[in-house]
Amino acid sequence: QLMNGLCEEMTVTGHANGVDYWAIRPQQNSNRINVYLVTAAGVSATPITSTVGANSNGSYGSIKVSPDGRWLCRNIYGNGSFLYRFDACNGIISDEIRLNNESNAYSCEFSPNSRVLYTSSVLANDPVRQYDLTAANIPGSGYNIPG
Repeated sequence: QLMNGLCEEMTVTGHANGVDYWAIRPQQNSNRINVYLVTAAGVSATPITSTVGANSNGSYGSIKVSPDGRWLCRNIYGNGSFLYRFDACNGIISDEIRLNNESNAYSCEFSPNSRVLYTSSVLANDPVRQYDLTAANIPGSGYNIPG
């Protein structure tokens, strides 16, 4: 089931127990994200499914978990950039924050200390955008990095 309808958006991150992993994959054309527990015994057959507000409109974009395992960013091409809380203990995704309405949203990356998020567009000439994840208003902290 993990590979059914596979699209670009898939990531793997460590479980809070330091031993196991989570494989995270949005459902295509849906607002559901499936999270599969991966252990030494294999991949769980039944995912933990979180329903969030952002609806995927296809299979283009990226998904990434912060190094500290607390945040998940999802860029949906044609829909924008979204930030969520991720619980690395139980695999639940919650608390959607819409960062922008950038129709060309495509890629995201976290700083090593998980305090800064960078998003970019599929267009080469568009700027990289930076967000302060410690700010009270995370979307309002965003600004374009000159370059």
